[in-house]
Amino acid sequence: MKIIVPLAGAGRRFRKAGFTGPKPLIAVDGRPMARHVVDLFPGEKDFLFVANSEDAEGSGLLEVLAEAAPASRTAVIPPHREGPVFSVSRVFDQIPDDDEVIVNYCDFSKAWDYAGFLRHTRSRKADGALSAYRGFHPHMLWDPNYAFLRSERQWLSEIREKRAFTDRRMGEFASDGTYYFRTGSLMKTYFSRLMERGIRTEGEYYVSMAYNLMVEDGLKVSVYAIEQMLQWGTPSDLLEYQGWSDYFRAVVESGRPAGGPSRKASAPDRGILLMAMAGEGRRFSAAGLAAAKPLVQVNGTPMFVQALRCLPRAEKEVLVASRSTLEAGGRKALRRERPEAEVVELSRTTGGQALSCRSGLSGADPEARLLIAPCDAGAVWDRAAYGRLLADPGVDVAVWTVTGHAPAARKPGMFGWVKAGPAGRVTAVGVKEPVSSNPMADRVILGIFTFKKVRHFHETLKALESGPTPACGEYHVDGCVAEAVRMGLGVYAFDVRAAACWGTPEELATYLYWQKFFHRCARHPYDLAAHPGLEDPKALEASFEGFKQEFK
Repeated sequence: MKIIVPLAGAGRRFRKAGFTGPKPLIAVDGRPMARHVVDLFPGEKDFLFVANSEDAEGSGLLEVLAEAAPASRTAVIPPHREGPVFSVSRVFDQIPDDDEVIVNYCDFSKAWDYAGFLRHTRSRKADGALSAYRGFHPHMLWDPNYAFLRSERQWLSEIREKRAFTDRRMGEFASDGTYYFRTGSLMKTYFSRLMERGIRTEGEYYVSMAYNLMVEDGLKVSVYAIEQMLQWGTPSDLLEYQGWSDYFRAVVESGRPAGGPSRKASAPDRGILLMAMAGEGRRFSAAGLAAAKPLVQVNGTPMFVQALRCLPRAEKEVLVASRSTLEAGGRKALRRERPEAEVVELSRTTGGQALSCRSGLSGADPEARLLIAPCDAGAVWDRAAYGRLLADPGVDVAVWTVTGHAPAARKPGMFGWVKAGPAGRVTAVGVKEPVSSNPMADRVILGIFTFKKVRHFHETLKALESGPTPACGEYHVDGCVAEAVRMGLGVYAFDVRAAACWGTPEELATYLYWQKFFHRCARHPYDLAAHPGLEDPKALEASFEGFKQEFK
């Protein structure tokens, strides 16, 4: 098999985002992107890389490619903006006419069975073949600009770049960037015809478009389904992937349930831990989940239990929950997890998280420390750093934050944000609105807050209620923090190592997607069995099985 990897693209989006050097050398999990591409084809040695002369000069690219695939060759061509087909056409003389050929883009990876792909393709006697995915894939939530295809029994009918065929793009196959041709001669014929006919997409010649010409001529192009796709084509795609990789690495390296303190913790922190879970969870019910949101399973336990396990224990623990959640199993789950916890039952919804929290503080010591947390987020955090922050007499409120959170940056209006000085003191709070034009560089609020004194929470909530009704119609603790800043209290950001949010069906599905991938990835340290607090890893692993080709 001759595997051709065009690398001659300029990578303009990455350079604009501040990345330096050629795109194939950008580190993904500490390894150049190009090495991940080679890993997609175990056992193969005959690689032909096509690089542009600007990237090849003095960057180390040629050395990295030679190390990744020692038997490979790298062709260096002048820079251009004509697309991957044009790049490959410059090296036609280095491609045998009779060999099978794969053209593979350089900016993605995937979970697939390469040997299975070859068996499926060859058994069908296909003239061409591409691997593709459909269903839920996190990057499909945001960017619809991929190569979509129509097929019948996994035979290609038509492929179209940058636009889906229907308004339900997750139900359509999308190409991942691996393109097979039965012979080098066949590939050359249709690449040449594509350029002769001037069939460009956004000014470039794409490999996928050659398949339409093959189908026009009655040739057979097979579609091989893959299970998971790792999209690294844009800076935001790559940063989101890296964020999830770092999170699951941090979970197992911390040796704690979901990265928090162990269940056999030392002496509990003084003060109160308050978790509010009295919302309606309308998005989960609209998505067809029967369980109340706090009871939706995360790591084999109810979501709120997983969130509790991420937090420091406290002398007094209070959960504010709706009657329906408690009656649906919440009370039983809580008694199993924290039998000593106090439960405050609400018969109706309040005007927001902050008001629910106040319901749980009746009779609380106004001088006691208060940790407020949501039921739908988990964090990996440093206990020593947390202790040092709270020991500082200048700190009145600690806002738990994380930086570089791609899902939040894509929808900044759904999250809270803080702006802080070099020492971490918060100077501005954005409630459901960003604090700058670059949310990826900002601290996003995780919904976890530590008030040195209960009275600080009450005072800030009173100030919040005395002002105009929040634009979102609900009172959030983020707003209390904004009031604390205005009142001159010492509000500081506590930066966690990594975080996961499960607050919407899409966020939970994204978490499960990456958990599945990293558990199965041999090069990644994450393993379900090494995830403390995950009660039945074998059952969760079994839920990952069952993927197969629909048509042979």
